[in-house]
Amino acid sequence: MDGDHYVPSLPEQVRRGSALSLPVFAEGALFYAGDPHFAMADGEVALTAVEGSLRATFRLTVCKPGSGDAPSVAFRYPFGETEDAWLPVGLSAPDGGVGGQLSDLDVAMRRAVVNALDFLEHDQGMDRAVAYAYLSAAADFHVSQVVDRTVGVHATISKEHFRD
Repeated sequence: MDGDHYVPSLPEQVRRGSALSLPVFAEGALFYAGDPHFAMADGEVALTAVEGSLRATFRLTVCKPGSGDAPSVAFRYPFGETEDAWLPVGLSAPDGGVGGQLSDLDVAMRRAVVNALDFLEHDQGMDRAVAYAYLSAAADFHVSQVVDRTVGVHATISKEHFRD
């Protein structure tokens, strides 16, 4: 992954049994997990958290676009999934951005909304206008972090709303 797509602070919901899809843009890319926290509030605002050691087992699977193994948005942006929710992620550009957009929460929020819209339209078959109204009425958006140059926002879309 390049610097524009690392996940500086994962949504709190991503825990044991969750899936986190990360796009890979370079052949031979490696995986790194570090800087674990025993406790950290949503919206990390300072370099303060209860630091911890990391002893974990990760299962890495390479998914190909069009395979149905991962949401379509996950091939260009991080995307989390738990038993109860889908978690589209939006990040700002770490060094200021493109076209005059700054590295701020507005950029991250817009990206989270667009990623959520794309997921609902392309993976859930929802009309885009209906998806937009749904996100406003029923999804939750959370600040993941603001402490680093890259700020993050993620959506929480309840799977309960999509069960028959």
